[in-house]
Amino acid sequence: MNTLLDRIKLIANAEGIKITALELRIGASKGVLSRAISNGTDIQSKWIQLIVENYPNISPEWLLTGRGEMLKPKTGGENASASTGGNIGGNGNIINTGDNAIIHQDDDRAKFEALARERKGMIEDEGATMKSRIEAYEKYINKCYALLKWYIDLIDRKDVEIDGLRKDVRSWQEQYVSAKTNAETAVDGAIKKDTIAADLIRQHGELQKQVRELHDEINRLNRKIIEMLEGKGVSPVQKIKGCLATSPNQLC
Repeated sequence: MNTLLDRIKLIANAEGIKITALELRIGASKGVLSRAISNGTDIQSKWIQLIVENYPNISPEWLLTGRGEMLKPKTGGENASASTGGNIGGNGNIINTGDNAIIHQDDDRAKFEALARERKGMIEDEGATMKSRIEAYEKYINKCYALLKWYIDLIDRKDVEIDGLRKDVRSWQEQYVSAKTNAETAVDGAIKKDTIAADLIRQHGELQKQVRELHDEINRLNRKIIEMLEGKGVSPVQKIKGCLATSPNQLC
């Protein structure tokens, strides 16, 4: 376990108590440590100091940094404390205050303050690093926002262009429909003209036929007249000349 909160859990396990009991031991409100452990958040330095004061057998250096052993090495101080009125608990902790215990706690306090200053410097360095990272993220977010705004403006402009193209397409469709209607009308007119022309051609053919028939009839009558004149012994040429000489405006 590498975090400060993990090491506090180890202390509670080593003492055979729950975190709530440890909170009660150091005078913290219920949930101060347990919530920090659950959420992975930092705790105030005063609670670390109170843990060191209430558990003098715990190494402050190990508690703060994780370096070394959890328990302090046993020295002759325990016997000295006993000779000056200090009592040793069943787990090796000093639970009464003799002169040596006070000196021992002052030494621990000095070590704790030194480590606390070291940790404070580390936290301040981490805070400065985090601040620079946050500023970099803010700059990046601002760039992303500016780019997003540019894209939104571009989309708006394209929407306007698309609306214009749609209007042009509708206009072209209307022109196409009008041209198609005009073409259909022209085709209908051409068809009608073709029908009229066909009727005229047919009528012309019929007239030509009638003219040919009339011409044939005239020839037939001429031949008949010639035959009649020749039967009377009159030359057709003489007959025509005589008619022209006597009465040129009358029929012979």
